[in-house]
Amino acid sequence: MPEGPEVYTLAKDMRYLIGKTCDVANVEPDFGARVTLTLPFTITDIGSKGKLLYWRTDRGIVHFYLGLTGGFTCDVSESFIRVRFKFSDDTELYYTDQLKNGSIKEMNAEQHKVVVDGLGPNLIPWADAIVGSNEPRLTPEWELIAKMLTARPKLRLIDFMMNQHMVSGIGNYLKSDIMYEAGIHDPKVRVGDVDPSRLIRAMAETIRDAVANNGSEGYTRLNGARGTYRFRVYGKKKTAKGEPVIRVMVGGRATFYVA
Repeated sequence: MPEGPEVYTLAKDMRYLIGKTCDVANVEPDFGARVTLTLPFTITDIGSKGKLLYWRTDRGIVHFYLGLTGGFTCDVSESFIRVRFKFSDDTELYYTDQLKNGSIKEMNAEQHKVVVDGLGPNLIPWADAIVGSNEPRLTPEWELIAKMLTARPKLRLIDFMMNQHMVSGIGNYLKSDIMYEAGIHDPKVRVGDVDPSRLIRAMAETIRDAVANNGSEGYTRLNGARGTYRFRVYGKKKTAKGEPVIRVMVGGRATFYVA
């Protein structure tokens, strides 16, 4: 599943579409129930928050929920194309989704605000405030994270990080790698048993590194290039230091950690 850094990179890579008018969106019949669009529309801006990608248009805001396997490509030969976008200057873009559990929904400004405001802090723009400083500068976003950690001592840490209403953009790989960077060796640890300062720094460092590398090594960008963020423990049998990595299912999701 694309996580915050991958969606942020996708939004950045798509900015060449700003100012273009989409005249046609050919949707596969069995994916049609997952798409609501009014054509034509002109893209005026592109953004993201956590795992949500959106296009601002002259008609409203189009939300892309990528689900487990959603993404975009410029390659017409790519497998699992569900929607073919055609623009007035002959530009084409394709939405792919192997499992067909993503969706594309047109929103008005009020609906968009409700969705975005309901997501937890978007930490990507603020990672630099924490990293590289002996005295981290807590922006309002990081302060909110710190307050939520203090207020929920009995909550499992992985449940906190994976709840998109608390922290937007963290998924399986970020969760596992953040825990490793924070020196956490118990996948079921409670929020009250972790050092919040160390956790916040690990979150900032991991997120910033993933963004700087244009997403993870398993992510393919619009231009066909791969992201270059190297997983610390996610999907690994050993870390770069040779430490054995354990895979365990917690809350129905895979977590990787070093004991």
